[in-house]
Parts: sequence; structure tokens; C-alpha cells
Amino acid sequence: SDLDKATQDKLIQGERLVETLKQPQYATLPVSEQVIILYGATKGYLADITNKQVHRFNAGVTNYINEKYPAIKEGIQASGELSNENEELLKKGMGEYKTVFLGAETL
Repeated sequence: SDLDKATQDKLIQGERLVETLKQPQYATLPVSEQVIILYGATKGYLADITNKQVHRFNAGVTNYINEKYPAIKEGIQASGELSNENEELLKKGMGEYKTVFLGAETL
């Protein structure tokens, strides 16, 4: 392709964001889960996830974060914000889950 790496990366991020924003009608997600998946989509966690894997990854990562790091969901619900402390936990949880997800996909 004639596009430089940075441009290609931005286009891929845009594709993953579009996939992330697709929700079934009448099946909206709680705000805390929206924050988690939009954080992942905008911070590059979906860069090496295919478009076909995006919904499965997002469902899995929200379950993982809610189980392993319930303080994130509770903090978002209580304050309506993602605190710096919870953002650090979210980064950690996203990285952990992505490693597990990608490992499972190669089996």
C-alpha cells in the first residue's frame, strides 16, 4: 500500500472502532461497559484483533474486567468517571485479557 505505517494504523483503529460501536438494537450496554470497550478501542488494544474478533474480544474483556477488577465498574458507576487509579487497573486488565485472548486464538 502507498500509505505510511501511521496512516495504516489509524485506518485500522477506525475500522475497529466502527465494529466496537455496532450494537444490537434494544441491547445497549451499561455505561461502565461502554467505557471499558471504548477505552480499549481508542487506546490501541484492538490493533491486532481482526474485525471478526472485535465483538468477542469486547464481550470477553468486559467480563474479565468486571470479575478481576470490580472496582473499575463500581468507580465508574459511582462517579461517572474513570479515575486515574482505575485507569491504571484498566490498562493492566486489558493487557492481561488481550494476552489470554490472543493465546486462545492461536490454539
